Amino acid sequence: MRAGVPTAAPAVSAIGRPAATGPLARARTISRQGVAAHVIKKRHGEKMKTHELKTTAPHFEHVRSGAKRAEIRRNDRGFAVGDVLVLREYDPASCSYSGREVEARITHVLAGFEGLAAGYVALSIELRQPSLFDDAARMF
Repeated sequence: MRAGVPTAAPAVSAIGRPAATGPLARARTISRQGVAAHVIKKRHGEKMKTHELKTTAPHFEHVRSGAKRAEIRRNDRGFAVGDVLVLREYDPASCSYSGREVEARITHVLAGFEGLAAGYVALSIELRQPSLFDDAARMF
């Protein structure tokens, strides 16, 4: 501190530790708000993908009710945080779709974990709430 020149107090986090600064700290903060993937992908020019996937009846119902918030899938599609899953209810006995579907956003991708088979990922998901625009688009 130079004589006569006040300095700003260091930033402090909510738990009393010095607050982290810089781009990584900003990304962590945004991640907690659920939009980090969007910001990071936009920065790198990537577009979020939509993946349509078959889901059998009991699993579909658990996702739809909100009880199931994870999916284990083969990573043959390059799943990433922020991507949207369109889970379509499928009946393997009749080899047909029921017509019911739900949309979920990927919030976390776990890959390379020793409990997962090679080439598989665990996806944390949250159901997307349909907007009025989505409802109107389905009407036409």
